[in-house]
Order: sequence, then C-alpha cells, then structure tokens
Amino acid sequence: MQDCRGGYGKGVLIYEILFKDGVFVERQVDEYDNSKLVIDGKTGVDYFHTYTKTSKYEVVDYIYEKIDLLKEIKWQIRKYKKRQRAKSRQ
Repeated sequence: MQDCRGGYGKGVLIYEILFKDGVFVERQVDEYDNSKLVIDGKTGVDYFHTYTKTSKYEVVDYIYEKIDLLKEIKWQIRKYKKRQRAKSRQ
C-alpha cells in the first residue's frame, strides 16, 4: 500500500492479509521509505509506489527525476500549441 503521509511516492507499507474465523485481518509487516531505498548501489529515489517480492525476484517501480532547467518553458510551449490546435478546429 502506498504511504503518502509525506507526499505521493514517499513510501510503501507492506501488509499481510489473513482470513481468520471468517474475517479478513490486515497486519503491517514492513515499511519502505523512498529516501532509504537502495537501487543499483544508489540510495534514495524521488518517487516509489510499487514493491513486489518472490523467492527469486524483487520488483520495484520508482522514478528518479532528472533536472530540466527548461521544464517550465517546455510546459508553456505545449500549453500554447494545445490552445492553437483548439482554435484551428473552431
């Protein structure tokens, strides 16, 4: 389960789900923090929201954000082009 207390992608809580006496019971068994997650020898990821483990494999879905100094400008250009396309359809 995603732990969004510190924001989206900040951690994952692992629960064990048991069916006991006709009732489902959840129990937290582990917790993973995105800032402490080690991937390929590097500690910490920007966003982390899926974790799965078997006896042979471990799968982690995460994001490292790259720094893009032109991000805001690119966003404004996309917004402008979208408005232009909408105008041309009218």
